Amino acid sequence: MTSDNENIVGSGEFNDELQQMRQKRKQRTRKKVTIIAVIAAVAVAIALIVTFIQINRSYSSYTIISSESREDEAGAKYTYYKEGYIRCSGGGVERVNIDGEKVWNTVHTMTNPSVKTRDNIICIGDINGNAIEVFDENGMLSRADTQFPILQTEVSSSGLVAAVLQDNDDNYINMYDKAGEYIYSIKTSIRGEGYPVDIAISDDGKKLAVSYVRAAGNLLETGIRFYDFGSGEKDSAETGRFNNFGEKPVGVVEFFGNDTVVAVAGDSVTFYSAENSKEKKRIETEGTVNKVIFEDNKFALIYSSGRICVYDPSGKVMSDVETDTLYSDYHFYDNSIIMKNDNSFAVMDISGKFVTKQDTEIPVIELVPNGAKDRYFFINERFIQRIRLT
Repeated sequence: MTSDNENIVGSGEFNDELQQMRQKRKQRTRKKVTIIAVIAAVAVAIALIVTFIQINRSYSSYTIISSESREDEAGAKYTYYKEGYIRCSGGGVERVNIDGEKVWNTVHTMTNPSVKTRDNIICIGDINGNAIEVFDENGMLSRADTQFPILQTEVSSSGLVAAVLQDNDDNYINMYDKAGEYIYSIKTSIRGEGYPVDIAISDDGKKLAVSYVRAAGNLLETGIRFYDFGSGEKDSAETGRFNNFGEKPVGVVEFFGNDTVVAVAGDSVTFYSAENSKEKKRIETEGTVNKVIFEDNKFALIYSSGRICVYDPSGKVMSDVETDTLYSDYHFYDNSIIMKNDNSFAVMDISGKFVTKQDTEIPVIELVPNGAKDRYFFINERFIQRIRLT
């Protein structure tokens, strides 16, 4: 028979062994946690290094992923849309996706189609013709036929379209809804308000900004006017005007959202509130502005010297870069600017760093982003190629 003391001693030894086992298990657990933490830290470090390399990487050439012969009409236009592109010609329009596959196509007859996109909406107006077509990612939404020839079209993200129409000495700015139905019209006279140079629509389609130029004796007078049709009335609702640009034409007006309007003249960039038609800020430009490009939350002035100055919607400078080349075309894509000439192209991020500058043997028609920083559709005189920068 075992004594009580023996039972107590045996129990103590067992508890010690159990305690040791628990201690070893805790140590093994802490070791595993430490190893996992180290592995995770290394993985994060590697990811950060890879991201840093990708962000700061530059490219000097490219590799062709796929290529197909161009079989479209001469003069076909290509516009970036949802990681693919819209191809438009006088004979029709089609959407091509990220993989180079046709999503839809529509036949039409236009003499000089002009393509405008805003978010999900595509607007095609036949300049000097009488047709306006509106599409989204799934195909055609509407078609409107105008009474007078079209000079210009603009589209809002809500699908409303404004069109400048010409009738001898008078002009009309007509607004159409997404279904192609007429909403309202503003009649202007060359001898009165002047000739409408550019128009802009707010995102919701309720506000309109128009720049005008008119003869005042032997001089030219330029200005900008604001309209608000939020009440739904079909009659003109002018809310304000500015004629303080002298003889410097306001070549470009553009909305940021529903309130801020940017007007670019020959020697200045002016910011207005469309809500109360008041000037908010003015920037004097330095040199001759050759082009102006806009995106949702930024715009850039391209000077004749090649200088590129990028601003946010408040007028704050995001980058200011002197370059040695003036390209013929510039487009925003995400946080980059794509530019091209006949036999060269370049990509610059908005911080001012050039990602690539390349010369090409075949003249460049268009360079369209293809879903990644280093992927593009390279459209030239003979082929449509998907390329990867290397």
